[in-house]
Amino acid sequence: MTSKQIHLVSFQIHSPINHTVLSWAAPGDTRLSAMSDLKAWQSLVRTLERGKFDGLFFADTPGVFDRYRDSHEDAVKYGVCWPSHDPVVLLSALAAATEHLGLATTMSTSSYRPWSIVRQLSTLDYLSGGRVGWNIVTGHLRGEHRALGLEQLEHDRRYDAADEYMEICYRLWDSIGEGAILADRERASMPIPTR
Repeated sequence: MTSKQIHLVSFQIHSPINHTVLSWAAPGDTRLSAMSDLKAWQSLVRTLERGKFDGLFFADTPGVFDRYRDSHEDAVKYGVCWPSHDPVVLLSALAAATEHLGLATTMSTSSYRPWSIVRQLSTLDYLSGGRVGWNIVTGHLRGEHRALGLEQLEHDRRYDAADEYMEICYRLWDSIGEGAILADRERASMPIPTR
């Protein structure tokens, strides 16, 4: 059976470009100034919600592109996804400006510890009423690893590590069951029953 519905998701990067090099330099382009304009982002998500979009997705490159000529200089000079702000911080403000719009971002298993990512995404998901999604990546960008002082693992080893990483994340998410936090006002305690 063929579906008669389509799902619309706005693709964004919190940087001067959206994959078109030097687009920020075009007359009338506002991406560079919008990077610091929270009201512009909130206006965008309200427009998307009115337009019946299902979601907004932020791709993220938490490091500078540095493969071309084995250098980051051209990426910085031409604003190729640089500077790149953390979209997770922005998502909470966008959640507050909307009621139904799904909000998703890329977060690399190389850049975050499992506890941190689970905590951040769980907080956003809780505050937004369950509207947060995660694009799980292993960190293809060498500059991301260099920024963190890490050696970049080769492709298959990164994905093997990501399998273990996700197992930890799922265990953390599943560690407290539905209704486990009692919040007993009379006893002023919040016991978590053991399983």
